[in-house]
Amino acid sequence: MARIKKTTRLDLVDALDDKSYDHAVICTYTFDAPFFEGYCLEKLKSVSGTVSVLVDYSVYERVITGDHSVRPKKGNIRYLLHPVKAPRVFHPKIFLFAGRDRGRLILGSANCTRPGISSNAELVGCYDYERGKNERLLPLFQASWGFLRRLSQRFPGKQLEENLQELMSAAPWIGPEDESVSDPHFRLFDNLDTALWDQLLAEVETPVDSVHIISRYFDDNPQILDRVLNDLRPSKIVIHTQNGITNMTPDWLDHHSVADGRTEIKLCRYADDEGRAQPLHAKGIVVQKGRDQWFAFGSANFTSPALLRSASEGNVETIILLGPAVNRGLDPERLFDPMGSAARLESKTDLRTSPRNDDETKPASYDILLTEALLDGELLQLEADVPSEITGLSAAINPYDGYTMTLHSCFAEDTSITFKVPPEALGRFNESSVVKLMGVNPDRSQAESNPVLIVNILEIDGGAPTRRQRHIYDAQQSAAKFVSVLNSLLRGEDEQRLIEFLNLCDIPIAYDSASHLIRRSKPVWEGGAGMRALGERNLKFYESLHEATMLFCERHLKKLQRHAKQPSPGSVANFLHIFLAVGSVLRAQLERLTQGLEARSGLLTSGEWFSCRGHADAYFELFEKMTDCLLNAYVKPMQRLYDPLQIKEEFLPDLEPLGILYDDMLAFRTRIDGLKSRWNPIRSVGYFHSVLSEKMWPKYERRARESLGAVLKAVA
Repeated sequence: MARIKKTTRLDLVDALDDKSYDHAVICTYTFDAPFFEGYCLEKLKSVSGTVSVLVDYSVYERVITGDHSVRPKKGNIRYLLHPVKAPRVFHPKIFLFAGRDRGRLILGSANCTRPGISSNAELVGCYDYERGKNERLLPLFQASWGFLRRLSQRFPGKQLEENLQELMSAAPWIGPEDESVSDPHFRLFDNLDTALWDQLLAEVETPVDSVHIISRYFDDNPQILDRVLNDLRPSKIVIHTQNGITNMTPDWLDHHSVADGRTEIKLCRYADDEGRAQPLHAKGIVVQKGRDQWFAFGSANFTSPALLRSASEGNVETIILLGPAVNRGLDPERLFDPMGSAARLESKTDLRTSPRNDDETKPASYDILLTEALLDGELLQLEADVPSEITGLSAAINPYDGYTMTLHSCFAEDTSITFKVPPEALGRFNESSVVKLMGVNPDRSQAESNPVLIVNILEIDGGAPTRRQRHIYDAQQSAAKFVSVLNSLLRGEDEQRLIEFLNLCDIPIAYDSASHLIRRSKPVWEGGAGMRALGERNLKFYESLHEATMLFCERHLKKLQRHAKQPSPGSVANFLHIFLAVGSVLRAQLERLTQGLEARSGLLTSGEWFSCRGHADAYFELFEKMTDCLLNAYVKPMQRLYDPLQIKEEFLPDLEPLGILYDDMLAFRTRIDGLKSRWNPIRSVGYFHSVLSEKMWPKYERRARESLGAVLKAVA
């Protein structure tokens, strides 16, 4: 049976430090960086992998630009600090820890702050999962994971996506959510699409006997009471809060249900086991009908933005609902007033109202919206929405050690803007750094973006950047991710990183990899846009990368040939992942060669042209072997063994990128012919015995297009 701490005191400090896990994801509204880094990270030393903290955007902006004493020193270095820019506020409180065989889930009202963890009066549930031993609450973990995945899709970030993928790989038991095995006694609700109140109503049979509420925060006026009375039709409503802490207004005592006695407001005191006073921060509702009780608690206060609205109009919230079967003997009065201190509020003069909280605080508006900043080797990659009229982009960087720098030279592609960081400045990024995008408006005034914290996640033990390892990990997941990583690496000038990637990336063979496990979004090739800044130097890079290119392609060609010995629809996703990866590497090398020739200022020597022809021949020969393997060794035997519709379903997601790859590969001969037809370093040279020659190329191109056509006919 899972640990269920709902009516006994839970030590959150111990809950963070109880077992070892691979990864952690924390959702919080407020965030206390000095406390988290100085205390919680020490408790989380047993988390060997990624730590992701999702926080409300307005809080994030205040934290990263505030006084030096409150700024994160290890944010986006040791852990990811990801802002969520919700329409109102991002308010969930979830602590998810996951490893290969176990997980821990802490849900409730506690923020990731010193008061939330150690001194507030909170309502929190702590639940455990252990594979093969304690699996009852697996659906609750899967529901939490489903919420995090949908959250990451709605408020995306590359580093967050990588972290969540690593968690899923380390703990595959956590997803996907399987509604057929949901536990009606432990239900997690969020309001990303539907208001929490509507979901609660669907679980409860009305009319009910009573509704008990505990909350610190309330609306200015008590109109929410009308919804409770109309929807649940209770005989009695009891509200528990804390005088001097609550922001309840005197208007609540004017509500007709308070006047006629159906609604009671009780003022309570709270203290820990040592007798120290605690500020109330708990949020919960108990609905009673006969012997049945439904107990809901979590992040949602008794307010309209929290309970009555979806995330598109209100806060982002989560609650857990415990069904009647686990609430036998639950006493809501004792739960919400553990000290027995409740005193009924009779007069407005007895109510001491705390000032309204700052939940509605919104960040300033900016000319440029900057969403993420990633340091990748020597490249600073920014994702931003920049109006077309803004010119002269630069990156203003402010590390917390007081040193500042401005980067001016950049490469822009759609929403991605890349700056090269001087080698002498790279060491500065081993501590948290804030960056802003700067530009010039049409009226010559300065345009400015919002600030964001640069992501440069380091290994826990060695302190080395982990993006290198993540590039390899990502490239091994799907063809789309491989091409994305390749595009990223091609934007830089560090051929050693590309060589290292090609040498270390080894896509595993999966003979039966179901399509839903290897997600096959379309690979998007940028056309070598990132290489253009190198100009003629592309020829040098192309030569340096040749050996690593051949080793990578030959190694993975053997994997395609091994695949062909056991052709099956279940292996198609992995086969085409490998095929498109190899083809993309060959395409990138031919693109680099062509761009280098286009930018060459002087004539090529005969030796240089001989080398170019030889390399191109090797690439096209490899591509022909891949094509032969695809059609004759893989597709045709599979046709004889399996249902055509099953084969078509597996091939369909990759047919378009396959066709684009063939078109790109076969277009290089035309592009080089165009170079030879005008003043150019290779204007007067011949193809000789190369596959590019006038005699051999038409046959090569015809065979390639016929083979692709045969594949398309066979599978589509």
